[in-house]
Amino acid sequence: LQKKYLDMAINEYKKTIAISPTYYDAYLNLSATYIKTKQYDKALPLIDSVIQYFPNNADVYYNRGYALAGLGKIDEAISSYSKAIMINPNYEEAYKYMGACYVNIMQYSNAIKSLNKALELDQNDAECLYFMSVAYKNSGDSINSKIYMEKTNRIKKEQQK
Repeated sequence: LQKKYLDMAINEYKKTIAISPTYYDAYLNLSATYIKTKQYDKALPLIDSVIQYFPNNADVYYNRGYALAGLGKIDEAISSYSKAIMINPNYEEAYKYMGACYVNIMQYSNAIKSLNKALELDQNDAECLYFMSVAYKNSGDSINSKIYMEKTNRIKKEQQK
């Protein structure tokens, strides 16, 4: 059902762009919808085509990072997340996914730094706690890995109530 609504949204954004090609918010919304449907190859060119119109919008760089990560371009994704954080130093999601990218390329100390910053901003983010557990596990610290996995499970149980 959700996919049906996302497909409808994609069609509506495309119609909006056809009618008003300079309505750049439609490009951003379309790219965000492509990201939600994991069509990163379609999202990235849209983001890149309008980034000049939103140079101080952290969400643009965050979405760019997410699309790049989805395409396996991890170093470029980290750079985009860093730009989002420079614009908005309290962007928890950017820190979290930048940390996940660092885990992906086995830079565990950078991952832990980024994930710690994300957890300072939202200590109850179960996904971030999970990424932290993985970073510690892969760096050989099974004690901290277990601590963060227990926190992850506790938060998930609380969210199910």
